[in-house]
Amino acid sequence: MVSCKLFDRDTYNVIRLANGCSSHRNLPVPKHWNSVERPHVALVDTSNDRVFCFLLSQPTENNEEMRVKDLSSIQGTVVVEVKHSHSDYEVLSP
Repeated sequence: MVSCKLFDRDTYNVIRLANGCSSHRNLPVPKHWNSVERPHVALVDTSNDRVFCFLLSQPTENNEEMRVKDLSSIQGTVVVEVKHSHSDYEVLSP
C-alpha cells in the first residue's frame, strides 16, 4: 500500500461517483515492465480522509512483463489507477 499522490479525497469521490463515465469491462493494463516508466495497476481507496493505492501488479522475475491480478474478481464501485508511463495515467472504474 502506498499513499496516492495523484489526487486527493475529493477528486477520488468525484471519480468514484461518476457512474459510467470511464467504465471498462476489460481495463487497458500495461503488459510490459519498464524500469524507467515504472507502469502499474492499483486499486484506489480512502481511509480517514487519505487516499491510498493498493498495487495489483508487479514485474515478473525476468523484469520484462507485468503480472496483474485478475480484475474480474473486483466487485462494486471501485477506482483503478492504470499507469503506462510518466505521462500516461488513466483512472478507471471497471
